[in-house]
Amino acid sequence: MKKFTITQAILGALLWGVSLSFLTVSLIEILLLFAILVILPLTLALTETQDRQGRFFKSYKLCVYAYPVAAVLALISFIYPPGLVGGMFSLGWLLWTLFVFFYGLSRLLARGFAYLEEVSIDVGLMYMALGGAWFSIFQFGIDVMDFGAQIILLTAIHFHFSALITPIFIGMLGRSSRQSQGSVSIVYRVMAVGVIISPMGIAIGITYSRLIEFMFVVVFVISLGAYAYYTVVKGRKLVDHTLAYLLLLLSSLTIVFTMLLAFYYGLGRLLRAELISIPDMVVVHGIGNAFGFVLLGVVGWLLVRPGMAFKPYGVTYSRLYGRWKIGADFFHRSNYIREGKVNGLVDDFDIFHQKNFNAADVDPQVKDFYENTLSHHLVSQTTWLKGFHFLSLLYKGVSSRIEQIDLPLNHEDQSLGVESEIRIVDSEKDGRDVIRAWVRTSRKTKKALFVAAYSYHKYDDWAYMNIALPLPLGQMTGILRPENKLNNLILTSEAFKGGKGDEGIYYVTKWFRIRLPIDERFVVWKSDKEKEDLKATHEMWMFGIQFLSIDYSISKR
Repeated sequence: MKKFTITQAILGALLWGVSLSFLTVSLIEILLLFAILVILPLTLALTETQDRQGRFFKSYKLCVYAYPVAAVLALISFIYPPGLVGGMFSLGWLLWTLFVFFYGLSRLLARGFAYLEEVSIDVGLMYMALGGAWFSIFQFGIDVMDFGAQIILLTAIHFHFSALITPIFIGMLGRSSRQSQGSVSIVYRVMAVGVIISPMGIAIGITYSRLIEFMFVVVFVISLGAYAYYTVVKGRKLVDHTLAYLLLLLSSLTIVFTMLLAFYYGLGRLLRAELISIPDMVVVHGIGNAFGFVLLGVVGWLLVRPGMAFKPYGVTYSRLYGRWKIGADFFHRSNYIREGKVNGLVDDFDIFHQKNFNAADVDPQVKDFYENTLSHHLVSQTTWLKGFHFLSLLYKGVSSRIEQIDLPLNHEDQSLGVESEIRIVDSEKDGRDVIRAWVRTSRKTKKALFVAAYSYHKYDDWAYMNIALPLPLGQMTGILRPENKLNNLILTSEAFKGGKGDEGIYYVTKWFRIRLPIDERFVVWKSDKEKEDLKATHEMWMFGIQFLSIDYSISKR
């Protein structure tokens, strides 16, 4: 796929050179066309993402295969003066930039906010949609807020060059830093955040306040200065490729000069004095950025091509998806059940033994609960924490109707009997290995309280409990990492130090995956040395704020 996109860029460069002979356009438009025909396919090559099985994101493949048509339509739009005809042709490019936006968004949602360097790449890709929007506004000849055609065009080129490529370069630098040092520094984190927020801040400032614009220009200049320092001073340690280092060195030196010029221009706008004219800015800043910083930089990083520190994409999820009602008969009516009898959620708890988790240290009674679940009786006490009472009422109204994860309210009687059923699920239909359906129903109403399919998966020396709970139009999957604490067992979705793990809570559909801002932790321990009774707690957080706690008393039948 990378060779294909690089070939597109080479053909685009030839087409760009030919188009200069018949197009009557300004220097800004020439540079914008260079971004469309050359820089964008190179950026696609630089940011291609594959999962563990070597598969590309569907949104990425859409971007790659739709690009030639979109680029030609954009080129045709330059033939016409701003107006209806040119604007209509520009819509093809706008649509394509939305594809790029969704590619960046799908990377972010499937992974979550782990790894700041990856977030930076995602944001750079998503900024592309703003470039497409301002491009179409210019080609339609629409004057937004009396900006004038020149400012609109400059805004479009800003999101085709600096706003797009700078966060991606920062992301590549972060990848190289993490590969060589195992982590990224605090200075890098500040720099990355500055680059991520600055383009949007500058755009808001241009619209509403010159002071805001100047402040974000300062943040952007300082962040780019830090990037240049890393690549010039420390780059040789991070980049083990002589030609790539020379290209990145020239790219960084160029951006230092052009950003100082941008700071000087921004200061003039703040003081309402023309310290440097827009035409001069376009010639020096525009050409320097396009051919010095961006082109040399993107080729340099393509030669290095640092990979992700950890591949979070390609986790094996269940293929069991719910409709509007789940219910106690979900697995039966969907024909997911295989013949056979089982008594526990796992056949052997030692499957989770790994270098970071010693299954032998877990109390035998705790292991027995997972291997012989139906031999145990559970009594639970659910507590919605203070501040979440209204949320619990809304949640109860939905969960009782769909009959899934139907948790009681604080004031409800929670001593009602619960019946459990554990059955074998067809692996071919589910897509995972060794799956157990666990359905808990109310003994009084016969309605489902909890419907889940338990399995596990292994990756990168880790073993995880992989639990799928069917929901309308999809499922919620909890991927839990086991931990030892004395003889207690901890199962948690909280990120491991460094973020290198699959653990998390995900909403999964046939079309996309989202890592939810939710975490949960189970702790199971033996409560009495003389008896076989167990205790367990289940705590949940949303955006880092705990909202739910469930206490279990578990006794042997």
